[in-house]
Amino acid sequence: MLLSSWKRPVFLLGLLTLLFCLPLLWRALAPVQFDSDEGWNVMRAMMAAHDVPLYGAPPGLDFTNYPFLSFHLLGGLATLGIDPLFAGRGLALVSLLALGGLAGALARLFTTRHYAAPFTGVLFVLWLAIWMPNRVAIDDPQLFGMVFEAAGFYAFARGGTFALRLSAYLFVVALFIKQSLIALPIGAGLSLVLQKRWRDLFNWLLAGALGCGLLLWLTFRRDGPFFFANLLAPRAFIWRDFGSQGGDYLLVFLPALVLAGLWCWRHRADARAQPFILAWLAANALGFAFAGGDGVGRNVFFEAVLLNVVLAVAGCAEAAQPWRALLLLFPLVWAPAHFIAALREDQALPQARTDFAAGVAALKAVQGPVVCENLLLCARSGHVSAFSPYFVESQIRLGRFSPGTITAMLQNGSLRAVEIGTTDLPEPPRHMLYPPGFLAALKQHDRLILARPSLAIWVPGG
Repeated sequence: MLLSSWKRPVFLLGLLTLLFCLPLLWRALAPVQFDSDEGWNVMRAMMAAHDVPLYGAPPGLDFTNYPFLSFHLLGGLATLGIDPLFAGRGLALVSLLALGGLAGALARLFTTRHYAAPFTGVLFVLWLAIWMPNRVAIDDPQLFGMVFEAAGFYAFARGGTFALRLSAYLFVVALFIKQSLIALPIGAGLSLVLQKRWRDLFNWLLAGALGCGLLLWLTFRRDGPFFFANLLAPRAFIWRDFGSQGGDYLLVFLPALVLAGLWCWRHRADARAQPFILAWLAANALGFAFAGGDGVGRNVFFEAVLLNVVLAVAGCAEAAQPWRALLLLFPLVWAPAHFIAALREDQALPQARTDFAAGVAALKAVQGPVVCENLLLCARSGHVSAFSPYFVESQIRLGRFSPGTITAMLQNGSLRAVEIGTTDLPEPPRHMLYPPGFLAALKQHDRLILARPSLAIWVPGG
């Protein structure tokens, strides 16, 4: 079953991808928070819409550890009356489809087989949806940033002076959407060094430096002087997360890793393949390096997933053994469990909507500072959370923040409401974000005014 004869498999795989993604697309229409980052991203977009500097203060009770481009794009749409939550979800979906197209274009650089490109694109979308379904049509900037990163890598691979400089500019845009999108630029830059293309390296670095300089100037001018302080705020390293996420990655993609690794070995002397080989090594190494970061999800492997599918398909297209192509379908072993989970989440949507609406109504009646674990709930009720429970908990874990600071906010009546719980349906159960002393003071000084299956709200007057 060679890829050149896979017209029917491409069609069937496309139908399977659509079937798998339908429950994920349906839930994207619901006005509740599906990932803990969604409310955080909406809050930043609204800050940009109201001309509030994103980096106007160093990290304290909250921080903005992403660059500014995606927030200003969604904030600009918000000023036009477009809901930033749904705009972000739509942008993520379009970005996923665009990445599928770019994955196909990258694969076509190494094969003339007609259906290699659509097969690669569809397979990438399906792999990513299976690997991390709570990034399909979810308000998060990574996929949007990866479109620029992958486009820059494609321009670099095509060659030419203009394409070389264009790739540098595209890489810079990706970096100012999400600063961790560096695997493909690393592969491109190292290949120029190893091939001793010094003139090209100089032009590429100069273009990148000019792009970075311009965007940094805009950042400091528009969003305040504490850009690097926010981006470089430390986070704890959790070995449990490193082991579970890294182990899951190997479990799902080991056959693809083997196929991609074989392709890299066969093409190790090919100058045209060198950027791909180096980027593949960098993407996998960085994925494992980032996997243990506190609050980091499976998305740290997205660049590796993209290159795995490109190189694995290219390897199968040139191999004489048709059975190798069947290994590309190995991640589908986990598809039924994820599909059933997505259907259950859709069935839980009515309850989540009810809980969320009740929470919004309760917080709208509160005057004064509130704190929300569900940041979208704060945003929809017209509040800004007095502190970020995730960030404060992370800093307490590092020993950089005293739990007594936020507990005192309860004891002196500074907080007029505390919301606990989320409607993040795809999120696995996790530990409580509030420290034990804070929860004890909450029960002592406050009373419960709303108790729903997914959230609770407390106000002073215990």
